[in-house]
Amino acid sequence: MRLGNKAACALVMLAMSMLPVLAVAQSASTQWDGIYSAAQANRGQALFVQHCAVCHGDKLQGIDMAPALVGDEFVNNWNRLRFATLMDRVQMSMPKSAPASLPLVVYADVFAFILSKNGYPAGPNELSSKLSDLRSVTFVAKSPS
Repeated sequence: MRLGNKAACALVMLAMSMLPVLAVAQSASTQWDGIYSAAQANRGQALFVQHCAVCHGDKLQGIDMAPALVGDEFVNNWNRLRFATLMDRVQMSMPKSAPASLPLVVYADVFAFILSKNGYPAGPNELSSKLSDLRSVTFVAKSPS
């Protein structure tokens, strides 16, 4: 069967339109891949103390109704969620006294600090504050290795 020029062109266009989808699928990662930098986690620590510790505790242990941000319960609550979903949830609800009042980069830096306190490895790049970048990153409780 021989394709005409229009059909061949349509197939090429279809294949090219799928390239961004394939690129996203191939770049999918987890927090085990070193998705934040140590410098970012250090910045996040100061921001955590400033904006979060009053409710979540200086050791991220949780206080009263505010949950702990370290340990098994925390890890299991986040398991299999996309970082874009986590970032959106946290931004829309935190800090409790003024939800969505901080720049996204602050939330990303605090996430980096939380990841570091849970023992996830740092890497060479910073965790993005763009939700579009975080859609391909999944929180996975147990190490894939």
